[in-house]
Amino acid sequence: MPDRVAAAIARDGFAIAERHLDHATLEHVRRRHADHLAGSDIRTSRCGGDTRVHLDRNFAGLQQLHSDPLLRAVATQVMQAPFALHYFLSRTLHPGASPQALHIDCDPGAPAMLGFIWMLDDFTAENRATQFVAGSHRGAPAASTILAVAPAGSLILYDRSALHGYTANTTSTCRRSIQGGFNPANAA
Repeated sequence: MPDRVAAAIARDGFAIAERHLDHATLEHVRRRHADHLAGSDIRTSRCGGDTRVHLDRNFAGLQQLHSDPLLRAVATQVMQAPFALHYFLSRTLHPGASPQALHIDCDPGAPAMLGFIWMLDDFTAENRATQFVAGSHRGAPAASTILAVAPAGSLILYDRSALHGYTANTTSTCRRSIQGGFNPANAA
């Protein structure tokens, strides 16, 4: 599976491992996530559309997310160099906020970097699923965006130089995720 995921990232800039967490593990992660947030400094974005909380990378029950074997195997293939966790955060996207502008998570021309998004809730067209411009990380001509739609427990892996951003949430509920990114070890 790591080969297939890495090939999709090389081609499209992102891949989705659907239902990567089984139901029991997903419920455990959700509980530990709520425990972590209860004692955290919560920061809302300037636009008010989302809330971000930096997570303790060693917090019991959450560290399995950045040390997941598939994630690590894909990072090894995509980055082709030693890597380290650069950021690890919780993100809650609120209902009714505007879509996020398409952007990249690194400087143009930077060495390969891998991002990941664990879906704690379903990502749907209605609740601000993340969108990607396929091939943008390779400088391919702009095409239409593709929504990363999948059920809770799924994992998005993406080249951090691919254009992406969340869409407008037209539901009355929030959408939660845990996100992170790997940088080359010498730049972490």
